[in-house]
Amino acid sequence: MTGSAGAPLRPLGGAGVRPPGAATLRPLGVTEVLDSAVRLARRNARSVLVASAPYAVVASAATALLQYWTITSKDAAVIAAMGTLLIPAAFGAVLTGFLAPLYTSDLLGTPIAIGESARRVGRRTAALLVLGLAILVGEGIGLAACLAGGVWLWGVWAVAAPALVLERQGVRAAFRRSVALVRGTFWRVWGIRALGWLLTYVLGQLILLPLSLLALWASGADPLQTSGDAANAGVYVAILAGGQLISSAVLAPVSAAIDVLLYTDLRMRKEGMDIALRLPARPAPAGAGQPAVSAW
Repeated sequence: MTGSAGAPLRPLGGAGVRPPGAATLRPLGVTEVLDSAVRLARRNARSVLVASAPYAVVASAATALLQYWTITSKDAAVIAAMGTLLIPAAFGAVLTGFLAPLYTSDLLGTPIAIGESARRVGRRTAALLVLGLAILVGEGIGLAACLAGGVWLWGVWAVAAPALVLERQGVRAAFRRSVALVRGTFWRVWGIRALGWLLTYVLGQLILLPLSLLALWASGADPLQTSGDAANAGVYVAILAGGQLISSAVLAPVSAAIDVLLYTDLRMRKEGMDIALRLPARPAPAGAGQPAVSAW
């Protein structure tokens, strides 16, 4: 069995069945994807927080700038609203790529540390950053030109980041791979991502609520005010940015886990990857040493 790039799938080596990971290696239902995503993030909490902290700092800073722009300029509202949707999508794709080896190793019952996950990403880092930028630009153009265009791209590009890292694809090949995997199941994939977004959004608002109240009190801002002076706006946005940083660091790994689980689920449904993983390992050529365990 091969991926789109022609690289053979390497089944699990060794006898017996590996210890269970955070999800069963079989096609998953909607609730199973969401539940398993939370479990994956929780089981690897220390590692994912190390990876998500830089993401949270950059994403929260970018979002804070957009919020400040919105408060101080009525004309920026539409652009800022689009930015708050696109920034998590673009930076989230990069985080998903970095966490993909960590999460898939957990699914195989062979957990690794975040350092090993980063090592496996290795030279794909630059391509992953380019992919995130392409998502930002592509989905932004799609939303600006036609709302449906951005919505469609958000669905068909759902698993581009895991494909790029785990299958060692180029950027364009990763996008094509994602489109091929999602084809025929678009609304299911889009719906699961939308439910995951709604879940993390609600939890994020609960985290932000006390800090939002603190920001209103500290800045003396009117909650119904559409613009304000620079001093009050700066205080308000700075306090909110702290809450968004915490929220992003905790919840972004869950969103990343959803995309990784969607990737594995699509490969199990379309390529029988779960069957390949249970086949006995092929003997390694003489002198080749012990092959690395990989499902990808």
